[in-house]
Amino acid sequence: MKTIHVALILLVGLLTTSTNCQNDNEVTTTVHSDRIKINYDFENLRLFLNSTVTETKSRIDWKWDHMNSRNGSPDTTSIEYFETRAQPYFKFDDQVTLPALSIVTDKNKIIEFYAATIFTLAKHDKETIIAVIDSLNSYDLLNQTEVQQAILETSRYYRETENFEEELRLDLAEEEYEYSRMSYEIKIKK
Repeated sequence: MKTIHVALILLVGLLTTSTNCQNDNEVTTTVHSDRIKINYDFENLRLFLNSTVTETKSRIDWKWDHMNSRNGSPDTTSIEYFETRAQPYFKFDDQVTLPALSIVTDKNKIIEFYAATIFTLAKHDKETIIAVIDSLNSYDLLNQTEVQQAILETSRYYRETENFEEELRLDLAEEEYEYSRMSYEIKIKK
């Protein structure tokens, strides 16, 4: 009788633990289901829309962007702008440039991310553009064949869902000594 009693206690304990773990997983999924992966150097930056900068595992030192801010000091209760230039250099065709990253927060949650890399191109032919695409490792979307194809055909990849808009764009210089730019933007839909 004592064995049956102990077995029942253990069975109830296992069922309770299993149910509690299942509920914890559901809560975790619900809490984080609105986070949207930012497809720029994700392995290093670990950035998501709808998360705070402090929730990320990245080591980015975001600086308050006072030039774009509407406030006299950093504000965690409304819209705010941050930037960083502490990124690895981009090298192509004996040129070195520094990618610029910026975020917009609303009540301390990231609602928009923007990255831009500038460079000069001697030619605008397909082979040169493919070489640039192959060199832009930080732009995670460029690892997808359909995105590469869109950039080669129209210089733009755009995706829209019910929650966000995402765009990768290649702007080629119109004149010989002007800069070309690869830019990536993702933002919460309003």
